[in-house]
Amino acid sequence: MQDTGVRRGDFEVGPEGVFVFETKEKKECRSRLAARIDVIAQTRNADGKAWGRLLQWKDDEGRVHEWAMPMEVLAMDSREVRARLLSEGLTFITTDGRLRSRFTEYLQTWTVEARARSVARIGWHENVYVLPDEILGSNDGEHVVFQPTHEADHYWSVKGTAEQWRDNVGCLCAGNSRIVLAVSCAFAGPLLSITETESGGVHLYGLSSRGKTTALRVAGSVCGGGGPDGFLQSWRTTVNGLEANAEAHNDATLFLDELAQVDPLVASETAYLLANGQGKGRMTKTLGAARRLRWNLLYVSSGELTLSDHAATAGKRTRGGAEVRLLNIDADAGGGMGLFQDLHGRGSPSEFADELRNLTTQFYGAPFREFVRHLIADRETLKELVRSFHECFVANSVSDGATGEVMRAAARFALIGAAGELATSYGLTGWRADEALNAADRCFSAWLTKRGTEGSSDEDAAVRQVRQFIESHGAGRFQRLPANGDGDRIYNRAGFIRTQTGTTEYLILREVFTNEVCKGYDYQMVAKALHERGFLRRQGDEWTVKTTTVSGCPQARVFAVSESILAHN
Repeated sequence: MQDTGVRRGDFEVGPEGVFVFETKEKKECRSRLAARIDVIAQTRNADGKAWGRLLQWKDDEGRVHEWAMPMEVLAMDSREVRARLLSEGLTFITTDGRLRSRFTEYLQTWTVEARARSVARIGWHENVYVLPDEILGSNDGEHVVFQPTHEADHYWSVKGTAEQWRDNVGCLCAGNSRIVLAVSCAFAGPLLSITETESGGVHLYGLSSRGKTTALRVAGSVCGGGGPDGFLQSWRTTVNGLEANAEAHNDATLFLDELAQVDPLVASETAYLLANGQGKGRMTKTLGAARRLRWNLLYVSSGELTLSDHAATAGKRTRGGAEVRLLNIDADAGGGMGLFQDLHGRGSPSEFADELRNLTTQFYGAPFREFVRHLIADRETLKELVRSFHECFVANSVSDGATGEVMRAAARFALIGAAGELATSYGLTGWRADEALNAADRCFSAWLTKRGTEGSSDEDAAVRQVRQFIESHGAGRFQRLPANGDGDRIYNRAGFIRTQTGTTEYLILREVFTNEVCKGYDYQMVAKALHERGFLRRQGDEWTVKTTTVSGCPQARVFAVSESILAHN
């Protein structure tokens, strides 16, 4: 800020404020428009769009405030501009309606040579990491400013130091695999773009009072706090609100409590939305394409039910893709204390949880920023370092022949573990080496146990669906074939039961198999899965076999499913 007044055209800016000069009755008059506020740079994005003005002023306590004001807000009602400036400590703006318009003119026309690069969302922008209130790193000397399209409250706040968080909060996480994993997730968000890893989430599920929300609050305190629930957000929002929340956590981690607050009819679609990294396409009022929100993030969720169980309450079924996008981890760590395993000398899980919640209101936000500063310094070697963590994790935790779904899940757990190990090496957690990777391995095992297979979950679900159909309709819709090829008449027949040389098969009619038995799945995928598990007999290259002519049904091709499927878990 200049210590002396500077006049350009009709306006003057000096220590006493912003003034306008006007001629009245052939005499030049000077009117005060506002307390001092400087236009220090013009802003624009990398495409030469979204122009704005970087404003700077001081409040009554001497704090310097900056706002990258989009020029478009001046095309609307400028009351919002004045309201923001006053709410952030600008001590005076004229109440005269005519002079207010001259104040708006000053903001729009004051000439300034300096330029700054504006960005509309947080996260990585080349070599800098942008937060709502701080730019970490430098971009070849270019001034970078955060200039969102719409202002919103945020909880990227800081209280205390990174060392205080480590010594009071981080050290108490050690020995508790679910909390260590959640905290590692908080550090993992900025690694996604660096390592070119896809977005996705983890979900802690289980009965209430198991410590799930406490784990999320502790993990969120790595990034920020100050909200009603610290840094923790709620699943209870609209799709538009969830998209905005996701972009507000780009290249970071979003913590969402209580999955049950999502409509079960759209729960699966919501998991896809967050993992796919972009919002829906929309039109503006002028029928142009609105800016599509985009993000790359990890999200950590909690709830009493898994995603599939929650969707099932509304009769919806999730696919394996959704289950990989949001990995289910049983919150019960198996130690008889719910989510907790090591109380660090506290008398009970509830006492330990209360202490953790209290500490997260005293220390938050600093570890994340310190972690990002280390990433900026080590960026050239990070990709190779994380790759080595990944290779080690897969070698130790994943069996040969695991499907792509399992490998994708393992990659996420490996990245989370690597983030925790990096944070530990930077002196931010207070954990011993390998604490984070061991927690990731333990939680990966819990995910596999819940999933029940290292194969395709969709294939397993389809096989179970075939078994359920036979269990439900075996007596009522399958006609038993005697040795002579004839049998009792069955209404709404699904096929036949035939026993030969001690082997019983369910011969399912083609249309019934494709339209009923395999409903929701590709029937060829189901047939292949049945055959690979030894439940389907083929004839040559065909999935089906021929039947003999039966009363009421001429010779046809059927799917011959072995009775042994009924013993399949």
